[in-house]
Amino acid sequence: KSCSVWAGGLTGSGYAIQGNSLAGAEVVQEMEHAFLDAKGELPERLFASLDGGSRAGGDRRGRQSAALFVVKQKAGYGGYNDRWVDCRVDDHLNPIGRLGELLELYRLYFGKSLKSQKVKLQGDVVKELQVIMKSDILIRIKLVVGFYITPGSRRRPSPRYRAGLSPPTTCGSRRRSGTALPRTSPAPHARPTTPAAPPSLSAPCSCSS
Repeated sequence: KSCSVWAGGLTGSGYAIQGNSLAGAEVVQEMEHAFLDAKGELPERLFASLDGGSRAGGDRRGRQSAALFVVKQKAGYGGYNDRWVDCRVDDHLNPIGRLGELLELYRLYFGKSLKSQKVKLQGDVVKELQVIMKSDILIRIKLVVGFYITPGSRRRPSPRYRAGLSPPTTCGSRRRSGTALPRTSPAPHARPTTPAAPPSLSAPCSCSS
């Protein structure tokens, strides 16, 4: 009763829909119709329901975020957890539309292709894919290489640093004569918002002896 404008919900066999500050009763009604009429698995039906409610007016204050979280026993990546689908849009001008795109990408990368969609790879297509995969591996190797230090040499920026990624951390290994020691690097996902200034190329390594 304390909710502004319209608040309420609908229930049925295996589902429940509630909301407050909605444009009207037609929002939950359209969500129910969309859920019952939609084809496919549960994630697609839930998204159809969200999309239907949004088209019917949704939240009267506007739209900013959307989420879809579905659990199923051992349905997560590799079967190691129960998070079947976990997609979220925190801040977007069209959050429902973006959520639909994320669901499509999830199905593309983690879903199983239909037998009718499978194509036998052969000939030039296989050669092209082999070239792409080799190139991708080389790029990844170059990105994760850290600083290398040799006796008497000066510090050089690693490919990770030149690529605009996080600068390597300080070396924790002891210097050994005639041995090239790799410097450790942060995890690939650690990317600062504003990269620090590159180190002076004339500065010697500050490794502990």
